Amino acid sequence: MKKRYIENKILIGLIIVIFMGLMISVISYFFKREDIKNSEMKNMVNISNNIDTVLDNFLGSMQTLYEIHYFDYTARDILLTDSKETDYRKRLEDSLYMDNSLKHIVGWNPGIEQATIISKYGNVYSNNPSVFAEYLEFIEAQKEANIPKEFKGTYYTEKYNKGSLFDNTTVITAIHPMYAYENSEMALMCIDIDYKALLNVLKTSVKNQKGCFYLFYEGRPVLSIYGDGYEQSRTCTEEAIENILDQDCKSNKVSNVSCDGRKVYVTKKENILTGWTIIQLRTEGEILQDLNKSNQITMFLLVVVFAIVLLLLYWINVRILKPLIHFEADIRTYSSGDSLKLVTYEKPVSERVSSVMNSYNHLVEQVNRYIDREIIYEKNQRNTQAIALRYQINPHFLFNTLNVIGSIAEINDLREVVDVTSNLSMILQYNIRGTKLVTLKEELAIANAYIEIQKVRFQNKIAIQYDVPETMLKEKIIKFILQPLLENVFKHACRKGDKSGLHIRISAVMRQPCLFLYVSDDGKGIEPEKLEKLNYMLEHEIDSQTILDEDKWEESIGLKNVIARIKNYYGNDCSIKLRSTVNLNTIVEIKLKHISFNDEISEEKEWRDD
Repeated sequence: MKKRYIENKILIGLIIVIFMGLMISVISYFFKREDIKNSEMKNMVNISNNIDTVLDNFLGSMQTLYEIHYFDYTARDILLTDSKETDYRKRLEDSLYMDNSLKHIVGWNPGIEQATIISKYGNVYSNNPSVFAEYLEFIEAQKEANIPKEFKGTYYTEKYNKGSLFDNTTVITAIHPMYAYENSEMALMCIDIDYKALLNVLKTSVKNQKGCFYLFYEGRPVLSIYGDGYEQSRTCTEEAIENILDQDCKSNKVSNVSCDGRKVYVTKKENILTGWTIIQLRTEGEILQDLNKSNQITMFLLVVVFAIVLLLLYWINVRILKPLIHFEADIRTYSSGDSLKLVTYEKPVSERVSSVMNSYNHLVEQVNRYIDREIIYEKNQRNTQAIALRYQINPHFLFNTLNVIGSIAEINDLREVVDVTSNLSMILQYNIRGTKLVTLKEELAIANAYIEIQKVRFQNKIAIQYDVPETMLKEKIIKFILQPLLENVFKHACRKGDKSGLHIRISAVMRQPCLFLYVSDDGKGIEPEKLEKLNYMLEHEIDSQTILDEDKWEESIGLKNVIARIKNYYGNDCSIKLRSTVNLNTIVEIKLKHISFNDEISEEKEWRDD
């Protein structure tokens, strides 16, 4: 029953994990869906603007050709003059001037194949030295059929093949009437746009982009471009696209329309230079195509993972779980006692299970031997403790003895003995007091009591300076931080034969959220190699789990004691760092966490032996 319960529990857990994975995938899909749609809409606007810029750059000189008579007065005079009324030389000069001017302007744009001006007097000027009569007849027919009187825009023919003996280029011809200042027509500007070159440059501008791109002139398609993956298909039919032209789609904005029963995103932009309408179409499915593929792959991977985990679960059940359940059942049948019992299993087991059982039995034998030794040790330890308790010195006896010594010294006017015994008694009482935390003021008082004892020892050659703001005296810290460091100062900092004495400074600084204490002296300092070793020990060898073993540490026990207690209470973020210069000074920096006055402080109860 238990085996079946474990199997069901694992299977249910697996199903829950897979279900959560599916839910996360679905939720992520819908969040990404909106982000991708917004991103792709911005991209559509950028692409339309890019096509608009490409048209301006590729056909930039068209506007210059249209306005040649405005900035070139010589060209205007030539166009307004009937060449029949001038001599041959003048006609030749005018023709050369106009042809060269057109050739110069057309040279700016590779997209313009030919520019031809037909004046109202029938004079023809072109950058191409050969303008055939068929071309002039074609232009005249287009004008008669499509360009009304006083038309001031540009008319574009459909693409056609010029098909002459020397020119087999596919072009679109822009026919633009030119007017004099008195608003009378003076000529026709005919610009042949290289259709293939225009198509290639627009394809380059939408390379690696998805969607369909169309150029329309007055509802008539100029050309179509299909983005990445659309050479063989169209997003919408031509009829649907023409319907889109009639809809109110804001310029340079993405609109959402219906096209052939599908949701389509559309951008429309008018190119000012050519008057062409740039339309870009992308269905919602095309926008989300990559995301849908990614989501399908994710779903597939989740199914594969689910199948793999099921197979793994079956393998674990057959190869591992079933034998171990039998093994665990045998172990549970044993009742607890003074020693553990060995496990026996008569039926054949796999090599791994047999190895586990043998390891367990070996461990049981070792534990049983250890239990036997511990029983003997405990008995001996209780006997030793009973003997030690008989000889334990009562702290009250020690304080009373110090008070007697102090009283005798005071009667005999031995002031130094009185001071030493008073300060020593103060330190001992502070030491056995059970509180974990004390105020900084109390800690400084004990440090001062220790200094006063040392002053007697060093014949008042010790100078102590306290640089602690009064506002910080009530800060809570763990006790006995300063005294062990001061003990190190007297142990290591004093120079032999130095008669100038020793200057010690204790200071405190608050840098939220930390409290910094500094103990500095002007003693003999620490050698660089030893200083580096000490700092490494303080930073790496001691952490909040360290238990001090004084028998293994031969030196610096004061520093190790303090840093171990600091990290055990405050955590590994707090530290002690040493800075020293040989024969100049040593500075000990203690970093503690600030404890608020209002924090509830748990203190140990005072412990005293009766």
